[in-house]
Amino acid sequence: MSYPPSLPDGPQDRGPEPTGYPAPNGGYPPRPPSPGARVGRASGVEVRQELQYTGNNATYGMTVLAFRLLEPGNPQPLDVQLRGRTLSGTLREGDWVEVAGPPDATGRWDVTRVQNLTTAATVVAVGGRQGKAALTVLVVLACLILVIIGLVIVGAVASMASG
Repeated sequence: MSYPPSLPDGPQDRGPEPTGYPAPNGGYPPRPPSPGARVGRASGVEVRQELQYTGNNATYGMTVLAFRLLEPGNPQPLDVQLRGRTLSGTLREGDWVEVAGPPDATGRWDVTRVQNLTTAATVVAVGGRQGKAALTVLVVLACLILVIIGLVIVGAVASMASG
C-alpha cells in the first residue's frame, strides 16, 4: 500500500482565517455585538439558590445565575447576574454571551435575559423582581390604614370637643 506524498507546511494546510475580532483567549465571537450590547466569553459561571423570607416567615427561592463577561480587548471582566424564580436556557463556562443594557450603580449588569451566542439560546430569568411589587402594595395598604386610623382619631377628638 502506498501513501500520498506529504505536502510541505504552508497556507494550504490551514483552515480559513476566522472572522470577527480577537478575544482574550484567542477565540473569536460568532458575531459582533448588537448596538448598545457587549459580547464576551462567560467565566466563573455559577447557579445558586437564595432563600428569601417574608414577614410571616414564609420562604421562597430565587435562582441566581452569576458570571463574569470577558470582553475582547477589555482587561477588566464585567460582573453579570440574572435573578428569578426559575431560569430558562443554558449557559456554560466559555460560551460566547451578549449582554444588553447599562450596568447598575455598582457596575454590575443585573439583567433578566442574555443571549448565548454559542448555542443561539436566550437565557431568561423567569418570575424575578416580584418582591418589589409586593413591597409597593404593602406600603400603599399601610398608608391607607394609617389614613383611616387618623380620620377616626380626628373624628373622635372633634366629637368630644363639641359634646
